[in-house]
Amino acid sequence: MHRIFIDREELYDDGGSLRVFGARAHHMKNVLRMRPGDAFIACDGAYTDYSCTVTSVAKDRLEASVISASQNASKKDYTLTLCQAMPKGAKIDFVLQKATELGADEINIFFSARTDVKYDEAQQQKRLSRFDRIVEEAANQCGAGAISAVRIFKDFDAMLASLDPAAKVIMAYEEEKTTTFKSVLRGNNSTNLVFIVGPEGGFDPKEAQHAKEAGAVLVSLGRRILRTETAGMFLLSCVSYEKQEEGGQE
Repeated sequence: MHRIFIDREELYDDGGSLRVFGARAHHMKNVLRMRPGDAFIACDGAYTDYSCTVTSVAKDRLEASVISASQNASKKDYTLTLCQAMPKGAKIDFVLQKATELGADEINIFFSARTDVKYDEAQQQKRLSRFDRIVEEAANQCGAGAISAVRIFKDFDAMLASLDPAAKVIMAYEEEKTTTFKSVLRGNNSTNLVFIVGPEGGFDPKEAQHAKEAGAVLVSLGRRILRTETAGMFLLSCVSYEKQEEGGQE
């Protein structure tokens, strides 16, 4: 069954009806070819799913009746934030898609000292719009109850300063030889976890020091050095395993 995200403001008639506008309505009408009588699931982005049936299709909108509402099964009792240094090429698309599938509530993209891609203020809004589309599509595909929030930071320190002081911040650092991610994760009871992953060239030692001064724990991910687009997925997957989440495959 087709699934879409909606804005809560599109619900009316005390939640019994739905009007979808804009790009989402266009997608439903012209891509999914939805017509009156077709059933679909609408999610409000706050972990409530609505079983709906299309009642009418117009030029600028699609209308539906709401049959029932239920809590989305992906809701969890902890939050995950992935802070990812901007990688080269299309790797960032992979990171955004897979991090969303693996339960990241927020994805912070940052430019660090050794990032090959340079920060360009003029490009950021265009990039952010594309990133938002990627995570919404991924959230739809995996049945998530919310769309991962994406933010872009011009440098490492700006990203660090934005983090919740109460969060448990864990940074994958290739020069760390003694503290393992396994030991830190299993000894932690925080419900607000933040993971930091560096670029292809690794972190500058000054960045590692700044992270430690900000309260982050620097960890090793094992004997093998993972690619930047792999490291974050490893971290998120380990959390899902430790939290004993159950799921399925397509």
